[in-house]
Amino acid sequence: MHSRALHRLLATLVVGLFSLPAVAQFTRDSSANQKIDEAINNHYLMMEFDKSEGLLTGVVQACQDKCSPQTKARAWMYVGLVRGSGKNDQGSAKEAFVAAKGLDSAVKLDRDLASPETQATFDAVPGGTAPPATPTATPAPAAADGEVPGDMVCTPELRDIQTRMPIPVSCSSAAAVVSVELKFKEFGGDKWKKTTMSKVGDQWQAEIPCDVTGTAGPLTWYVGAKDAAGEYVDQYGSKKQPATFTLSDAPGDAPSFPGKPAVERCADKSDCPPDFPGCASASKTCGELDWGAACDNSSQCQCGLLCTNGACENAPSCTSDAECDTGSCVDGKCAAGGGDDGPSGPYATHWLGLDVGYDLVTMGGPDLCQASRDTNYGSQCFDSATGLPFETPDGFADPTRPGTSAAGFAPGQLRIKLGYDFAITENLTIGARVGLGLLNTRPSFVPVSAEARVTYNFTSLASAGLRPFVYVGGGLYETNGYLGSLGVDVYKFNSPPIAITPGLGLMYAINPNMGVKLDVSALLTLAPSVGFGLSPSLGFVYGL
Repeated sequence: MHSRALHRLLATLVVGLFSLPAVAQFTRDSSANQKIDEAINNHYLMMEFDKSEGLLTGVVQACQDKCSPQTKARAWMYVGLVRGSGKNDQGSAKEAFVAAKGLDSAVKLDRDLASPETQATFDAVPGGTAPPATPTATPAPAAADGEVPGDMVCTPELRDIQTRMPIPVSCSSAAAVVSVELKFKEFGGDKWKKTTMSKVGDQWQAEIPCDVTGTAGPLTWYVGAKDAAGEYVDQYGSKKQPATFTLSDAPGDAPSFPGKPAVERCADKSDCPPDFPGCASASKTCGELDWGAACDNSSQCQCGLLCTNGACENAPSCTSDAECDTGSCVDGKCAAGGGDDGPSGPYATHWLGLDVGYDLVTMGGPDLCQASRDTNYGSQCFDSATGLPFETPDGFADPTRPGTSAAGFAPGQLRIKLGYDFAITENLTIGARVGLGLLNTRPSFVPVSAEARVTYNFTSLASAGLRPFVYVGGGLYETNGYLGSLGVDVYKFNSPPIAITPGLGLMYAINPNMGVKLDVSALLTLAPSVGFGLSPSLGFVYGL
């Protein structure tokens, strides 16, 4: 009896002594496995694929000869999983799997996280699929009935919800959170979608839109919260262990944000006749682009999405048109207008412009060089040869004398203007223009003009394409009409140089923040006598 026990003790000591060199050699296995788990649980499951892959490849580099082949193979296996299932790059995934099986032919794929395509890629690499010598990534804590991993508290509680219902999700966290994202996948869907949650009091809130709640079945979702450094510090569920709403067509209680009225069920578009109340979006033409795709305007995106900052994103929730920065509120979501050039994002508020125009002034009549005409009409004459002032005696009306012309438009100044406008709304701007007048200027002419302006755009400043507009302005604006073929140089001027400048124009927005425009201003001079002119101009504008 004692002899048998002694033999067992000696055998254990021998095994332990021979194992010590191997244990001492692979001193970084523990740290490496922790980093692998972090890459998967904290980054991959939160769809941060670049961070996950970077951390995993960093583990391989840091291991050198201080990690076991099994640990390095495990890291390469997860690199392949991130590339294949996260980034849909099966070619790069295969390279990682080859490296993994080259280190450990028994390495096993984490099939719970791998897509079918990635599983096929792994299985096609020679080397076998036996269980690895080291454990796979540590999963999030197992969830009890009705619970999901993470310390966040979210409502509504897990329960059955009727289809075609926007689902208001509200979450709170005890961590130092600065941003929160809600990610969800509809029943039968193959892509996760996401929306940014807004801070309302001590809650983070967002809605899962109706366009993903129309099919009965489980709708999976989870929430990730980041701190100021951009690191995940809290969660409610994960990509591997998401929370679930069970959608059914059976009537039930409507969910709501805490302290708010219950949401209303969205209209069934298949049952909506044209122009039927509550079916406003039934006739809306939606685009083909899915969430996250690059876009120029909202008409290119699928229903329920708006083109925001050049990409199709989930449209914000609303209860009225006033809550939508662009478009209108349709079925509880902000939607683009019916045109092909729906707004593609927040409009620029600061607009800079450069205009080149030409002033035309109405003038003419008999004896423009008489002193009385100078006083009540604003005309002045100068000898064409000497440049000295020229006048004819009052009381004479001889159509053959210098200074007589038929009434009509006379050329004024070539005018270059710099402009600035500030957008109060997506249609209304206020601003100013400073100009420099050249050509056809009389002696003592003031070349600088300055005017304030209010402009109304008939389409949104966030839209590309044609933008008609009208405006009214006024300020210091001296312009001269010039007639130089009457034997003398005849000018018509306004002094002091005060004018009202209403106008209209058309801009072509190359993109929402840049375009060219053509406009025509009316020049209504107020002193010394009322006069009229036109100033067509061509310009370029840029929004910031």
